[in-house]
Amino acid sequence: MTTYQFVPTHDVSELEFFRNHLGWIIGFALVLLFLIYLIFRQSLSDRWTERRLERDREKMRKDFARKFAKLERDNPKDRYAYESLLADEHFEQQMLEEYRNCYYSDRLLKQAPKYDVEVPTLQDTDIWKYTDDGERNYLTLKGRDLLRDRINQAKDRSSADWARRTKIWVPILSLLVALASILLAFRK
Repeated sequence: MTTYQFVPTHDVSELEFFRNHLGWIIGFALVLLFLIYLIFRQSLSDRWTERRLERDREKMRKDFARKFAKLERDNPKDRYAYESLLADEHFEQQMLEEYRNCYYSDRLLKQAPKYDVEVPTLQDTDIWKYTDDGERNYLTLKGRDLLRDRINQAKDRSSADWARRTKIWVPILSLLVALASILLAFRK
């Protein structure tokens, strides 16, 4: 009985294989990273913006804490300066909160037409609120909850429609692939 032994034509180490196929490996990694970016780009952008908002809030708090400490150290009995600084802090907090509310409202208002969701009317004061300067209006917490619920219901309907269509198209596509493979097998 004769045994056959596989003898490679040349010995390739893992390092040589890596060097020979470095371009393909880098290309595959870049395509994979790009696909991951496409999938998660909106959530990454939202996280970066939320992180920036939180950093701005912390920076403002530290800045005012430093100003209060300086006022306490330099002139502890100046009630007018203390009240003025307290009012400035309140105003800055309110402006940051309005900016945050406008950001969350804008994000939901951009999603609403995509899912064909009705946006509440501006006359409803429980849902909408104007900024203190009167330039912009934004959704209140109640309004954001309402719109978010409507968008989530539309997303659920959309995914249910997609699942229903998938149940129809997957067997048809698998049948077509099977027919194509049979035709290719008989062609040889």
